[in-house]
Amino acid sequence: MSLPGCRDTAPVNFLPASFPALCLTLALVLQACGPDPLQGRVVLSGSSTLAPLATAAMTGWSKLHPQVDARVEAIGSDAGMERLIRYGDADFALVSRSVNTEDYEAARSVGKELVVLPLAWDAVCLVVPMSNTWVSSLTPEQIVQAFTTAKLWSDLDSSWPPIPIYRFALGPNSGTADVFAASLFHSDKTPLFSAPGVQSSEDAQILARGVAEVPGALGYLGWTSFRQRDPTLKILTFDGVAPSAESIRNRTYPMPRHLWLVTTKQDLANPAERSMARYLFEHSRSLAVDSGLVPLTDEERAAAGATLDLVVGR
Repeated sequence: MSLPGCRDTAPVNFLPASFPALCLTLALVLQACGPDPLQGRVVLSGSSTLAPLATAAMTGWSKLHPQVDARVEAIGSDAGMERLIRYGDADFALVSRSVNTEDYEAARSVGKELVVLPLAWDAVCLVVPMSNTWVSSLTPEQIVQAFTTAKLWSDLDSSWPPIPIYRFALGPNSGTADVFAASLFHSDKTPLFSAPGVQSSEDAQILARGVAEVPGALGYLGWTSFRQRDPTLKILTFDGVAPSAESIRNRTYPMPRHLWLVTTKQDLANPAERSMARYLFEHSRSLAVDSGLVPLTDEERAAAGATLDLVVGR
């Protein structure tokens, strides 16, 4: 077997008995290799939820292809899609919402064909500050009321204190906001951002800090981003169901979401983009786990790989 950019060599026997022997073997392999043929630029742009996974992938892939300028931009799912489709200055969009008919039509209108592949699982969760000792779960009706018309926590349940509700919502460009609105507001984000006193940010870290520091606050965030990393936040159950890897995969938790890698057939004509896409799926399980996300099932990963093979060939 030949390595990319290498001359054919005789089979190499890796000798486990001696570390110096292993170093010599690797040196002989590297001597047979020519310069890496991949050059240019690869930009992955979009969801902040997927940014840690994409950054880890970029770091590992760049070691193999150091002549390619690879970058990750956490600017929100909608902005990433716009850069991929409208402006053409991103090669991959990182998307934490469903890819819809309007996305496909926008791509076709500029002569592009989208390729949409799942990367991992996540969920949207409700969070309050740790100082909130009275609530552990909300019903769908209470959630809608809390993010629109309710003024006090006691408006949701008379046994709760008459403390003002301070609403925190991820911004309208966020895929997290899309999933939240699809689950509770029939995909209409307008009520979220027209409610009195709502605080909005496209940056999940800023939003998390706001919820943690304001007594009476309520917000929503990506579950995998904050489940173990922010001791200042308390995650609520949704109608009694807690987000977990199992409840997300089997859809018993009401707000699960796939996280997507979106590109175009035109972008995959570039060898560097093809190489990055293959790297992402060859390492998708470890990348997801290391980034705190829920990995695809073996069946989902195989189906995504088959789709990529169909588009670009093996």
